[in-house]
Amino acid sequence: MDVTVSPTTAALSNNLTAFVGAYNTAFDAIAAQRGQAGGPLAGNPMVPQLAQILSSISTYSSSSGPIASLAALGLDLGKDGHLTFNAAGLQDAWNANSAGVASFFGSAADGGFLHAASSSLNTMVGSDTSVLATVESSVQTEITHTTDQISVQQTRVDQMEKRLIDRMSAADALIASLEQQYSYITGMFQAMDTAAKQFGQ
Repeated sequence: MDVTVSPTTAALSNNLTAFVGAYNTAFDAIAAQRGQAGGPLAGNPMVPQLAQILSSISTYSSSSGPIASLAALGLDLGKDGHLTFNAAGLQDAWNANSAGVASFFGSAADGGFLHAASSSLNTMVGSDTSVLATVESSVQTEITHTTDQISVQQTRVDQMEKRLIDRMSAADALIASLEQQYSYITGMFQAMDTAAKQFGQ
C-alpha cells in the first residue's frame, strides 16, 4: 500500500496569522494619528505615506501565476481597513495548487509577495532614510527647537522678573523715604503749631 504525505500549511498559517495581527496593529496606530482628534503626528505629511505603504502590502497582486491576490489565500481586506485570515482558504488553495501558492509568496530576495512586502517595510523602517526614521528625526528636531525656544523665553522671564524685583525694591525704598519725609514734615507742623500756641498766649 502506498502512503502519500502532503506538506502541512500549519506553519504558513501561523505566520500569516501573526502577519495579520501585526498589520492590523500598525494600521490602527497610523489611523490614530489622523483627524481632528489625531495623535502627536496628526497633520504630519508622512502619516498618509505610511498608510500608503501598508495599503500596498494588503492590496498586493501578482500578474503571473494561478494565484493573483491575497484574497485567494484566505486573506481578506475589510472595508474598515483591517485584514482577516481564513486558514481554510489557504488550505484550499494549497490543495489545489501548492506550487502556485509557493510561487505567489516567492521570497524576500527573489520576488513575489514576500519580496514586495519586504521592500515596502524597508521603505518604512529599513534605514536612516526610511519614512519612520525621517519622522523620528523630524520630531526630534522639533523637540530640540521647542526646548531652545523655552530656554530663550525662560531667560526673558527671568530677566523680566529681576527687573520687576529691582523696581519693587526701588519703590519700597522710595515709599520708606517718603514716609520719613512725611513724619519729618508732620513733626515740623506739630512743632510750629505748638510754638504758635505759645506765642499766642
